[in-house]
Amino acid sequence: SGINAEYGKQWYQRRVREAVLCEIRAFVRTWQSVERYKGSQATYIQEVLEKLKFWSQHVESLTTEFDTANRLFHISCSALYSALQPALGEIYESLITMVQSEFDERGARLIEETQNKHQMLKAQKAEVSSFAEYAKTLNSVKLNTEELLTEKEYIKSLYGILQKLKIDNPLMAEIDKRLQLQWELYLMVLHDGETFINKEAPAMLQGLDEQIKTLEIEAELILRKISQADSPYCNPNTDHKCIIPLVEDAKKKISELKETMTMYSDWKFSITNNYHNLQKIQVVQTKVDARHDVWATLQTVSGTVQTWQDTKFSEFDTISASAQIQMWLQTADYLRSVLPERDRILTNLDIKLDCCLNFAKMC
Repeated sequence: SGINAEYGKQWYQRRVREAVLCEIRAFVRTWQSVERYKGSQATYIQEVLEKLKFWSQHVESLTTEFDTANRLFHISCSALYSALQPALGEIYESLITMVQSEFDERGARLIEETQNKHQMLKAQKAEVSSFAEYAKTLNSVKLNTEELLTEKEYIKSLYGILQKLKIDNPLMAEIDKRLQLQWELYLMVLHDGETFINKEAPAMLQGLDEQIKTLEIEAELILRKISQADSPYCNPNTDHKCIIPLVEDAKKKISELKETMTMYSDWKFSITNNYHNLQKIQVVQTKVDARHDVWATLQTVSGTVQTWQDTKFSEFDTISASAQIQMWLQTADYLRSVLPERDRILTNLDIKLDCCLNFAKMC
């Protein structure tokens, strides 16, 4: 029974040895490059390195030759050793080189990135446009901090692998030291930036709200001026050539005011992550644009009708004229929804359009 037990033990050892050799050969045969390990978790890379080290030791411990467990084959280990040992060593060294390279490159890149953000956040200015831009930058940097922290911890884990393998040099130690120092400076300037924003934001926001309110009042005054019933803007007897430039100026001015208010609203969003409600200026712009459009349409209709009246019946294009009239009618319907009820300019336009319809029917 002692002989059988010893035989069973040897048989089991042979099977284990054969299984390990098969696993090693399969790994070496399918190996391509270290690229697949870039970005992998440090614990996984560490496991691969330890396995390679174990396999290398296993190959070295092989006896010169042995029989397979089923005694059908006689294995000469010299060929296996000469084939597997250099390959395992080369793979092991390439992984170590990859870890070192990743540590160096990622460490240098993160140091540079945190230095850049540090410089960006040092430029604190109390002028409102610069303050808004600073707040926007700070918010962007804060959102990116978690990602940077993850990268920092990964770089630290790579350094841990190299330290466990007793692979260290002054350059790597310097990178690790600089990275830690730069990270602390980064967190410090981030805290200073938040303190600066929290301190100055109330006054900045109050100033923005006051400026927007001033512009809203200016816009409402323009609207009131061109909407008064006794003004030239609402008098159908006003000469088109005189009034069109005036309503164009009013439209342009309102557009400029809205553009400025939108800029202020964007600044407010950079500071508070909330836009200012620009509904008032939007309503004013719609009404001013409608006042401009009713005059512009009236001028176009009047000129076109005069052209039609001067055209010979034989040359008059009824289909084109009907399509044009339909477009004017649609414009008039829209203006009717915006302009005051019984607006005299719109009423005059309706009269002109009725004339157009009758003229087209006659033709």
